[in-house]
Amino acid sequence: MERMCVEFRSFTSFSEGEREALFELTEPYRERRSLFRSWLKHPNPIGMFAALGWIDGQLVGWSAVALGTGWNMGTVGVFVHPEFRGKGIAFRLLDVLLGRLSDLSPEWSEYMAYKQGKESLFRPIIERHGFKDVFLHWEEYCRASRRADGLEPEPERDPR
Repeated sequence: MERMCVEFRSFTSFSEGEREALFELTEPYRERRSLFRSWLKHPNPIGMFAALGWIDGQLVGWSAVALGTGWNMGTVGVFVHPEFRGKGIAFRLLDVLLGRLSDLSPEWSEYMAYKQGKESLFRPIIERHGFKDVFLHWEEYCRASRRADGLEPEPERDPR
């Protein structure tokens, strides 16, 4: 694989031209509902970050996150241009994105959700950055969420 440069950015720092380039990169998804495409149109993108991947000055992929608050999980995704898939780019983009987020805000979330069928991509990232896999810990997540919302009592602790 050619050498890839990865740049971590806040959505608030994107110029209109950069937004257009990212929108163009996700053009294959124009007919479908796409979180990435809707995020680029967001009027107030605070709490939204991306890792942009460049090879020889060409934007080849990006990973992005819209952070949640409290027990709301952040939403993470990745897109790589079809010509560059299968080269480890998605893994690298997610690794940079989540590594930087852990540095900026270690408490932003301990849970990670991902699209079913993408376990081979996301599970190593989840383990590397210490997240809990929502699909493996769904009941625990739901109980903790209900407790945080005051809908379920805290479990009794063993006094020993």
